Amino acid sequence: MSWGPLAGIVRPGHRSRKRILYIQFTDPACYPVLFNSARALSGMGWKALFLGVTAWGDASVLRHPQDPGVTARLMSLSGIGVMQKSRYLLYCAWVSMVALYWCPDCVYVSDLWACPLAIFLKNLLHVRVVYQELDSPPAGEGSNLGVALRFCLAARRRLAAQAEACVLPNEGRALAFSQAVGTDAPVVTAMNCPLRDEGSVARRAADRPEFRITYHGSLNPTRLPLSVVHALAVLPEETTLQLIGYENVGAAGYAQLLRRRMLDLGLGDRVRVMGVVPERNALLGLCRDSDVGLALMASEDDLNERTMAGASQKVFEYLACGLPVLVSDSDFWRELFVEPGFGLCCDPSDPESIADKLLWFATHREEGLRMGELGRTRVLADWNYEAQFGGVLELLESRYR
Repeated sequence: MSWGPLAGIVRPGHRSRKRILYIQFTDPACYPVLFNSARALSGMGWKALFLGVTAWGDASVLRHPQDPGVTARLMSLSGIGVMQKSRYLLYCAWVSMVALYWCPDCVYVSDLWACPLAIFLKNLLHVRVVYQELDSPPAGEGSNLGVALRFCLAARRRLAAQAEACVLPNEGRALAFSQAVGTDAPVVTAMNCPLRDEGSVARRAADRPEFRITYHGSLNPTRLPLSVVHALAVLPEETTLQLIGYENVGAAGYAQLLRRRMLDLGLGDRVRVMGVVPERNALLGLCRDSDVGLALMASEDDLNERTMAGASQKVFEYLACGLPVLVSDSDFWRELFVEPGFGLCCDPSDPESIADKLLWFATHREEGLRMGELGRTRVLADWNYEAQFGGVLELLESRYR
């Protein structure tokens, strides 16, 4: 999208609809949960406007969901170092200009780098702010974090104290957030679930001998370890792997490494590397046409990785499509997904452990179908974003009656 200062941004002629401005120094299409919240607000009469920047690499082709009450505009982001810093300043100037023109009732902040800008807009426009933390920043504030990061962390603490609500995806991250910012602001937990209607279609048993494993998300060694490829090599030939996603900044070249390993193991015709699927409905359709979804966490070195259960949206998307899931063998994953009967767990670093569980799914397809349907039923009940985000919706509605 072109970002021209006010391109495509229509200022409503009257205040018939409440307005919420989403700001994030990233592409919101990489975080479907943001559009879930905006679409939920749109259904309650709000007008939502996203101002972000284009994503890095293949993720730049992701499409924003269509909703008559939601608009997205992106600024082109290119370069690193000084060039990227200058783009950040230009982004802040652009957002400030649009905010003055559009006059939002509320500003919704969803990443660390937008915190300083959010404080400025709150003071400039005298509006309420909601802060949602999708990825927790590095712990500590030592000099090794850099000036810019320390500045944004300080802004995060200040913003948390002024926000109407601070939204975190699970109790673990909410506790760490409260300890880091020391605020009495209301902290709301909302797991990163899909919308209810995305679970409205039941998956049918596939009439094919092929057993199809699906992974979608960022392609990196933590989310998709090489052990998965090695596990596939010992499974029956009718077992295939479908990879949907993109490399993130820290994992450039990993997709090529995966392809080389597949060729070395003779798996070239059993692995389908699809890259990015831009349209969300097409992505969910591909999941629905599979037999099991992978959601593994090969490392738990930082807070984000240790507390990914509830924060990883892909697991809930698999369940919404009626897929059983194979998750990491850790306390939080087992409690959330395995014990209720939605899937199985394995050691993500051990090809034998992965292969053993995938073989169970391949030889117990009816049981897997029942697991997936049980998970889909849970999505329709309360693992949907309308239910998870309900506390924030009620808060905003009470403030703007």
